[in-house]
Amino acid sequence: MNPTKTRRRSLSQSTPPSPIETLISFDPDPSPNPNHSAESHDWSSLTDAALHSVLSRLSSLEDFFAFRAVCRSWRSVPTTTPALSAQPPLLLVPRFPSFSESFYDLLRRRLYSTRLPWSPPSRRSLAFSHGFLITISSASASGPSKLLLWNLLSGARIRLPKSPHRLPRVILSSSPASSSPACSVVCFRPCSQSLQFCSLGDPLWKFHTFSNAPIIHDMIFFRGRLYALTPRCRLAAVDLVPRPEFTLLGPSIDPNSDDPGNKNYCKWTLAESGGNLLLVGTYLSMRFSVFRWDFEGGGWRALPDLGGRALFLEDKGFAASIVPTCPAVKGNCIYYADHRESVYYEFSLEDRSRSTISLNPSISLPHHPGAHVPKIWVFPSLCCF
Repeated sequence: MNPTKTRRRSLSQSTPPSPIETLISFDPDPSPNPNHSAESHDWSSLTDAALHSVLSRLSSLEDFFAFRAVCRSWRSVPTTTPALSAQPPLLLVPRFPSFSESFYDLLRRRLYSTRLPWSPPSRRSLAFSHGFLITISSASASGPSKLLLWNLLSGARIRLPKSPHRLPRVILSSSPASSSPACSVVCFRPCSQSLQFCSLGDPLWKFHTFSNAPIIHDMIFFRGRLYALTPRCRLAAVDLVPRPEFTLLGPSIDPNSDDPGNKNYCKWTLAESGGNLLLVGTYLSMRFSVFRWDFEGGGWRALPDLGGRALFLEDKGFAASIVPTCPAVKGNCIYYADHRESVYYEFSLEDRSRSTISLNPSISLPHHPGAHVPKIWVFPSLCCF
């Protein structure tokens, strides 16, 4: 096997000059602009054709947020455009000592600061899924938690039932913006046998412990079905209705058996990309191995590349798989962000090289040693509605 090539690089060569930090509004009902005079135009009277003509000319995130901040009728216009689909991923990064969060643009190497739902430090973000940021808030460490699904562009907010259990992982079965099929929400804690779940609109969570099943390391929805990863990378199918059931699939295996040089792995994660259910090994050296599930043969098979797609991982697991649309993202690469440093990692499955990419050094992101606050990948291209 070729040894890993390591390099440190920045993206300044493709970055246009821009301010380091920009304040943008995610508020679904922003206050009227006090600078607008009484003689200002009534922009809400524009026809749909005119609005779509304006929308088609937008090219940056600032443009999109300025567009939807004009008035309520402009916020209701669907934002599915080629320009939005081509927007680069953002990295939601914690800010200390304010305990706030900002969005880091990988391509332009700048921050977007905003007021997020609820107030820090009682609120924190857990994940981004199907175009929605998942946030949690609680009045006390022992009190019930409130979960909120929030679409960054439309401003749509979906409140989930209060949760008596503080489970750190939250996954969605589908887009909450789609009414068919109904979106299911599952919360779980890795290395346990318990989970809680609900569907949008349910008044309460359902809690279940699989007492006779192996512990759960990771979970993912794939093609509408819930799967769990158990010890020795054994896959299981999980049914929630009409009653929770846990079915082991295939034999227990050690994916490292074919790669003895990777015995120092840190963890295994379930993911999906290009129609494949994946198993991704994240090693302490920031190297990665990828396997796909063979539904006919019932086992994991090594996957040499991602078919040109890019895979994004976080401390807590899988974030998304996308087709690269900007110079900051390359095909057949894995991007990993953890909570420890102002960097993220790019690993190429083609030549096994690893790049450590520093965030803009002009941006101060001091690390809080006592707080395990992860970075979260956010994808504007998935916020279309």
